[in-house]
Amino acid sequence: MFSSNLNKQISFCTKRNKKFYIICTFFISALYILYQFLMYYQVSNEKSSTKTGYLKITDPTLVKGIHLNDKSFYTPVNGKFQCIKSGELIDFHKVNDNYCDCMDSTDEPGTNACPDGSFNCLQISTKKFYPKVIHSSRVNDGICDCCDGSDEYNSVEMLGTNNDINIQKKNIIFINFRRI
Repeated sequence: MFSSNLNKQISFCTKRNKKFYIICTFFISALYILYQFLMYYQVSNEKSSTKTGYLKITDPTLVKGIHLNDKSFYTPVNGKFQCIKSGELIDFHKVNDNYCDCMDSTDEPGTNACPDGSFNCLQISTKKFYPKVIHSSRVNDGICDCCDGSDEYNSVEMLGTNNDINIQKKNIIFINFRRI
């Protein structure tokens, strides 16, 4: 008699636990799917609003490719921009105009115009595959080097992340090897 009551209690508890886990799993899955839809919506809206050509800047918050700590350097003073390292003065509208005006390349943080420039990704990431800072030659080259896609603001079609490109390269090598 005691074991019969115990078995009923155990079976009730396991049924209750199963129901609880199923409800929790369903709820978490629904939240994850909602999150994915929101991220897709946000990314699709960003892509359409950023393909307007080269960036014309009047506000320091809109300077693409700068580090947050360098924001104060990209504030126009009397309509001029002072190159950070070389100290040259240029018109502020020449910042990110796809022509390297400063000897130190600081007037083109968001383009690939300067050979020794660097681009700071918008999204700060600690992952190894997605660098925070990339060489300026990788800006608008059709390959998404920043995990947020901020380095490809002028591209119509992006090939994907660096990992996708490496996989594509491996497939091409494999296909070429099979033809031999």
